[in-house]
Amino acid sequence: HGRAPALQESRRMENYQGMHEMGFSAEAQSAQGVGVGGGGGYPSAPSGPAPTSTSTFTMEPGERPEPPSVLVSVPTGYEPAEGELQVEVSDPHRVGEGLGKHLEYKVSYWTTLPQYARARGSVTRRYSDFEWLWKMLRSSMDGVIVPALPHKTLMANDDPTSAAIERRRHSLAVLVARVAAHPVMRTSADLQIFLEEQNKASWSVRVPWYERGVTSDALKGVTDWFQSTVRLDDVVSGGLAVAAAAGV
Repeated sequence: HGRAPALQESRRMENYQGMHEMGFSAEAQSAQGVGVGGGGGYPSAPSGPAPTSTSTFTMEPGERPEPPSVLVSVPTGYEPAEGELQVEVSDPHRVGEGLGKHLEYKVSYWTTLPQYARARGSVTRRYSDFEWLWKMLRSSMDGVIVPALPHKTLMANDDPTSAAIERRRHSLAVLVARVAAHPVMRTSADLQIFLEEQNKASWSVRVPWYERGVTSDALKGVTDWFQSTVRLDDVVSGGLAVAAAAGV
C-alpha cells in the first residue's frame, strides 16, 4: 500500500513529461508549416495576422479571371462595344517609409482592343493615380457620367490587410470595371496611359507631390469632410448678412 502513492506520482510525472514533449513537437511542426493532429501533412493555417501580399506579389497579370471579380453591364442607351477590356484591382501593398509611405495596388488588364501594345499587362497604382484618371475622365468626357471615386479618410491607413483598405480596393475595382465596360470611356487615351505606363517617375508630373503620401491623405480627408458638411455659399452669404446687420 505504501508504494501505491509513489507509483501514481511517478506515472503522473511520466504523463506530464509526455504531454510536454508532444506539445513542443506540435509547436515545432507548426512553426515549420507542417500539419499536426492527424492532418496527413497539410500545411497549418498561420496563427498570427494574415501576411501581406508583398511576399507573393508578382507583376505578371496571369490568366484572366472568369468570371470577373466585379460584374458590370453596358449602361442603358449604349450599344455593346466591340472588343474586350477587363481590368482587375488586387494586391494592396505598402511602399516607402516615413511621410512618403503609401499603399499601391496591382492593376491588371486583358484586352483585344487594337490601340493597346499588349493583350495583357500589369502596373502598380496608388490612390492618387486613380484620382488622376477620375479627374481626367470628368474633364474630357462631356455628357458621360463618370463613376464615383471612393473618398479618402481623415486618418491615414497603410495597413494592406485592414478591412478599410479592402473596401477601398473593391471601390477602386468597381470604378475601373465600369470605365472599362463603358463604350465611350474605354476608348480614353488617359485610361490607356493609366493601364500601360510603366515609368513611375512620369506620375510626379501628372500628380503634384502634395497630392501624394500620408500628408495628402489627411489633407484630402479634411477637404472632403469640409465640402460634404459645409456649403461655401452658406458661409459667404451668412457672413455678408452678419456684416450688413452690423452696418459694415
